[in-house]
Amino acid sequence: MRAPRVSRREALAGVAVGALAGGGAIHFAGGARSEARPPARPFDGARQAGIATPPQAHLTLAAFDLHTPDRADVPRLLRDWTALIVALCGGARDGAADAGVGAASTGHDTGERAGLDGAGLTITVGFGASLFDDRYGFAQRRPAGLATPLPGEAALDRARGGGDLLLQVRGEDRQVVFHAVHQLTNAALGIARRRWTQHGFLSRPAAGGTPRNLFGFKDGTVNPAPDDAAALVRHVWLPAGGPLAGGTYLVYRRVRMRMQAWDRSPLDVQERAIGRRKASGGPLTGGGETTPLALAAAPPRSHVRLAHPDANDGARILRRAYNYDDGATADGEQDAGMAFVCFAADPARQVAPMLARMLRDDELHRYLVHTAGGIYAVPPAPGRGEHIGEELLS
Repeated sequence: MRAPRVSRREALAGVAVGALAGGGAIHFAGGARSEARPPARPFDGARQAGIATPPQAHLTLAAFDLHTPDRADVPRLLRDWTALIVALCGGARDGAADAGVGAASTGHDTGERAGLDGAGLTITVGFGASLFDDRYGFAQRRPAGLATPLPGEAALDRARGGGDLLLQVRGEDRQVVFHAVHQLTNAALGIARRRWTQHGFLSRPAAGGTPRNLFGFKDGTVNPAPDDAAALVRHVWLPAGGPLAGGTYLVYRRVRMRMQAWDRSPLDVQERAIGRRKASGGPLTGGGETTPLALAAAPPRSHVRLAHPDANDGARILRRAYNYDDGATADGEQDAGMAFVCFAADPARQVAPMLARMLRDDELHRYLVHTAGGIYAVPPAPGRGEHIGEELLS
């Protein structure tokens, strides 16, 4: 397996950014928080960070369309992004004398992160199906999973989904996340333009509890644990033997929640639609959140029953669902809901059948509207001296 390292030149390209990330007090809304936050990280071994990484408080998804006519600009941009990711997530915190190294390729730092720590920042790069059209000669290299048709796609807003390139940026500080997206967007000027952006947030329950979605229910109780290596190998990572080996697929859906209809529904109706107790997260039959679910005892059209691995031939996905609040729709309804992200090794087997069953039979979908989405191939971390996706796009 290749060492997930980039060249010294690429690492030094981010010294200016790293020098701005000097330690400071950690603050959250409502006061200071004493416990240390996780460090930023550019890669998880041979894999990109932001996949098996435990979820952070803030998310930004940003998709880009390439508009350059020059094929050479594609690897050039990915080299610059790789250098910036190393700088933003793992660059040196000192060495200001070397700050000019790499400035020509990454541009100057915009400064809004000065005095802030890394805040657990992770940046994940994905490739959309449109990157593999006829413009740049990559058509024969399109990863098979990008051809997966997902149910409900015809009704989605194309302007708020798709894209040649995707950035998933997550962290514990909203401004640190903004700074990373800002820097990476600046690096793409003249080569790619922003197609769409989606922000998300998660609650921070005490003692590491499960976050709640905007319907007030715990979300992600049966998710594979980030340290469950066997489950990740089986359900998330692509096997050896191809340019995506050690990578995965990211599936995104923007799902608006019909808040007014939900809020008018009695608690027992809500709990039967979900299949769990609202307060505890436990099964309707009793017990706590981690009590095993008796599938046959769950309401037949409940969300937990239809999404359970036992109802999907054992298929599991790694969920990374974030809440979003984008104000109001044109008709005055709340435009709030779920920026749903999941990772899977085989979207055709793991995601498409589950999504079809849920759209058809899930009682919860009376209260949901799928508005946008996409599938993206996520390559492994780059080898020494390489850029992200180099083996796929060489």
